[in-house]
Amino acid sequence: MAHLCTMAGSDMWPVDAPAEQVEVLRWLSWCDSHWSPAVSPFYFEYVVKPTFGVGKPDAEVLKDKIEAARRYADVLDQHLEGRDYAACNRLTIADFQLASMASYWKTSAMPFAEYANLTAWIDRMMRIPAWADPWPEHGRPAAGAGGLLA
Repeated sequence: MAHLCTMAGSDMWPVDAPAEQVEVLRWLSWCDSHWSPAVSPFYFEYVVKPTFGVGKPDAEVLKDKIEAARRYADVLDQHLEGRDYAACNRLTIADFQLASMASYWKTSAMPFAEYANLTAWIDRMMRIPAWADPWPEHGRPAAGAGGLLA
């Protein structure tokens, strides 16, 4: 993502601001180490399994995952208090990585309803047209064409 931003001249990766790079890297690293492992079981059960036809969601396997999801939702929710974005006071690649699975929180039974800052941030992300609908009808992969969506 950083390379694409650099090539496109986007400030979503702050190429000329080392202190901002550290801030973005902080959230990218936290996502990899804590957030993704906490939300991915929910995403797998409710998004991946149905998408690839590998079974129905199994809520039972998620019961022992709820505590970690809430623990890290609390961290992100507190961080987002008074902020619109995760880093640098603007949209960055950290927001996209953090939201990649969490934006499915409602359909994936992620226990985030009580985290107002977190859910408001996800709502803001979902108002970005290309994020909300990355597969517009004219560009959606056809069934059997190797795309994820049929």
